[in-house]
Amino acid sequence: MVEKLECIGHVQKRIGARLKTLKNKLKSTKLADGKKIAGRGRLTDAEILLIHKYSGLAIRRNASMSKSIWAIYFHKLSTNAKPQHVFRLPDFYVIRQTVSQFYARNEVSSLRTLLPAVKEKTNFPWKVKTLRCVLQKIGFKWKRSVDKRKIVMERPDIVQWRYSVGSSTRLELSPNCWETLDRCHPRNQDGFIEGASLVFQSGTAKGDNHGQMNYDNFSKWLQEKLLPNIPPHCVICMDNASYPTKVLNPVPSKYSTKKKLSEWLEEHNIPFDVNMRKPDLYDLVVSHVPPSKMFCVDEILKANGHDVLRIPPYHCDLNAIEMAWASTKRHVRNRNVNGELNITTLRDPTINGLLNVTKNEWKSF
Repeated sequence: MVEKLECIGHVQKRIGARLKTLKNKLKSTKLADGKKIAGRGRLTDAEILLIHKYSGLAIRRNASMSKSIWAIYFHKLSTNAKPQHVFRLPDFYVIRQTVSQFYARNEVSSLRTLLPAVKEKTNFPWKVKTLRCVLQKIGFKWKRSVDKRKIVMERPDIVQWRYSVGSSTRLELSPNCWETLDRCHPRNQDGFIEGASLVFQSGTAKGDNHGQMNYDNFSKWLQEKLLPNIPPHCVICMDNASYPTKVLNPVPSKYSTKKKLSEWLEEHNIPFDVNMRKPDLYDLVVSHVPPSKMFCVDEILKANGHDVLRIPPYHCDLNAIEMAWASTKRHVRNRNVNGELNITTLRDPTINGLLNVTKNEWKSF
């Protein structure tokens, strides 16, 4: 199989070229707002050049490419009447629930029937093709029914994973964030764990805590604040954010250097010939890949006598702590009437909101 690698400059140029083609194609057509596509404050050559530039930067930085490119789209779409500077991914939980409701009503769940239902419940401005990609991302596939129609079905491994979570007594971890304030606080069936709270100011005004909370910060909090404050032999329920899912001894990819492939084989005591070519080394690595990934956080917890239970991706409904966070954020929002996002305004209401989640509320979750 030949893999096609795209030059970043070519992809960047293609985005600009297609925008110019669209502008020329619609230059004499009035759009939905009664105005033409070009002109002051519209899609000008200068705006196309900026989008062309920002798209190239998003690809080169490669930190969150898809999110960065969509952020450019929403930023350019934003108006004073309808600001859209804060990019929000589709509500995966709502989409999953919408599919489940189709099954509950014994209705056929196809892309064309799902799209209007999803648009009615959440802000989903895209079309059928994007909905297909989102459904694949959150664990759905298509199966041909008896009458030859393709229907949406959840992957069996996701169903089994959700079933295995069960209803055992567990402690839940779910770091969340606001724009300038990050906090991490676990809970058990009686409420938040005393002495294990972490509330800190973000270093950047970024609407995503993943830029601030990383594996180093998370593991430090885990060992210094969480482990000393929980009883022995806990089952810790954890989501699939990036920082608690750092892989222990990650397997090198086919793009890794020959040196890294050789080092990985040596670390795992796998014999190989130093004169082997890189493709042969990679094939040898693939043949010795462990059946399942081992996470650094899991090993720390297991070494301290605890077990880890991972929640399936995009199943926030299985994590009761999300409801407590919702209650806390509602408490802060009701008291932050000016909408200010700074450490002085947010810190005290956040701490009070955490304390206001009662034991009875936890049980109701």
